[in-house]
Amino acid sequence: AHDAVEINCILQAAIDDGYELYFATLTAQSVKKTELRDAIQRYDKGYTAMMRSAACKSIKGALRKLEVTYNSLEDWYHPHIHSVWMVPKNWRRSKDYIDTIKLADIWSKALSGSYAVNAAAQDVRKVKSARREDVLEFAKYPAKSCDYLHSKDVFEAFYFALHGIRLRTYMRVARSYKSQYKHGLLDKYKEPDTTRYYWRSMWLWSQNTAHYNMDKIQALENPITFGTSDTDETGGDESEDAPSD
Repeated sequence: AHDAVEINCILQAAIDDGYELYFATLTAQSVKKTELRDAIQRYDKGYTAMMRSAACKSIKGALRKLEVTYNSLEDWYHPHIHSVWMVPKNWRRSKDYIDTIKLADIWSKALSGSYAVNAAAQDVRKVKSARREDVLEFAKYPAKSCDYLHSKDVFEAFYFALHGIRLRTYMRVARSYKSQYKHGLLDKYKEPDTTRYYWRSMWLWSQNTAHYNMDKIQALENPITFGTSDTDETGGDESEDAPSD
């Protein structure tokens, strides 16, 4: 919830400053467990290289998030990048516009041809608004629990591959907006979460089943709203900034 609020405020501020927003997804071939960490590191370096290339000079700011999914049928891991770009008005009509074909080309070059990049699998689309429900895709966790809790072996693969990796980065003017948010300068964009929670559950990891099992569930005497004085669970900042460009 905390991340979604922060991203919502940053994107709303960018819109008010005259930027258009585009949501881009960059993918490549899936990899095996032993290749996952190397692929993630190459993606990290490749994205930075891509953003520094002449082809991306019109992108004035960017938020980037790494995500990994798991295919249990094929035992493949699929790292990919979600990014929100802040671009000038009418970017789509300019010579600098990046469609999926162009994106696949510059992404493949940024990866130095290390992985097969399919143009049809890339995605670039305009963000219609920066409302919280529209940025949840970007704010969600880098891995789904249904994936990394599949088995102990898969959990370890996710843990060792993602440990110490920058999961979210802010580049160019996006870093300035992030700093403004930290100093309370974007508070006017905050939308209160009025969701009330009436139940609390506790889950414990079972070595026998290699899954989390519900240990207990209890009704709360006083319902709580996260991010308020009802609770101290306001979230934290797990992101790291990328070098400025």
